[in-house]
Amino acid sequence: MPKIMVKRKRKGFKMQRLISGDTIHTIFMRQMWKKDNYEYQTGREVKNEMHTAQALNGEIRPYDWVIVVPSDTYGCLVGVVTEIIPFGSPEYDTDDIHIDFMDTDYSDKRKNEIVEQMSGLYGEDKPFDDLPLDNVIKYPDSLIRITGIELCILTKLLESRETAEAFCNQVIMERRNV
Repeated sequence: MPKIMVKRKRKGFKMQRLISGDTIHTIFMRQMWKKDNYEYQTGREVKNEMHTAQALNGEIRPYDWVIVVPSDTYGCLVGVVTEIIPFGSPEYDTDDIHIDFMDTDYSDKRKNEIVEQMSGLYGEDKPFDDLPLDNVIKYPDSLIRITGIELCILTKLLESRETAEAFCNQVIMERRNV
């Protein structure tokens, strides 16, 4: 039985991701104008082109979970890859990885740490929900793939930056020893 993973409303459409075994289905429902109210019409199931990219510890593809290396501006943030654009930037020789960091259940403590971290980047304090973290473009060499890790480890990564940083450093050290 499929279970709903993500349910979102965005400009003009609603999106649901369903998990059925090992398959993730993305279904878009288009917002249609009907008389004086909005109605959602079930749309098509989208088959995404499965572009892949090489992260620090393996291959990533859309809908994989990733964490950003601690030395990056967005260090230790956990998110879901939404799109991979091969050689996305003409001035760089690498893929553009689009990541949604807002689609994650961070603890309140971690949300406060992220607000602090991002206030230095944006020059002002913003509430967590107002941070533009739903479509961040990163390069593959700044990402660690965490799809398939145990739920208890993922939960710890979402609790504090300290735990996330220790996890990233461990993965980087293991990669160097290989």
